[in-house]
Amino acid sequence: MLSRTTAKRASSGIDYSGLAIPKGGRKVGRIKPGRYENAKHVSWLHDWSCVLAGRGECDGPVVVHHLLKPWVGFRGTGRRSDDRNGIPMCDGCHRALHARGDEDAFFTETTGFPEFGRRQAEELWKGSDYWEAVP
Repeated sequence: MLSRTTAKRASSGIDYSGLAIPKGGRKVGRIKPGRYENAKHVSWLHDWSCVLAGRGECDGPVVVHHLLKPWVGFRGTGRRSDDRNGIPMCDGCHRALHARGDEDAFFTETTGFPEFGRRQAEELWKGSDYWEAVP
């Protein structure tokens, strides 16, 4: 016996063979594009000092902040932006940014420039020892 979905597909006359089959859940049919990852680039970013080091008191070890509003790529609910959108921040600045909740407002308050994080991420990615062309 055919399921209702299989019967619908068969009656539509469309050939569904060869198409990607999304994995379970209620959002069947919605395929999320992959997230670009580059562990060497992220590790390289850990060697830098906080991007806000010259503008105030930095506190704690450097972590990599993945931009909430990426300069390239995408971000979704429950998903961080890809590794090209990472910037080194000390733990204190990183916590302050997330406590503020609005990345552009945070950078406007600290640097006077809302695009600061995106510009820093772009420059760091293009100057990275591990840069590679990404489709």
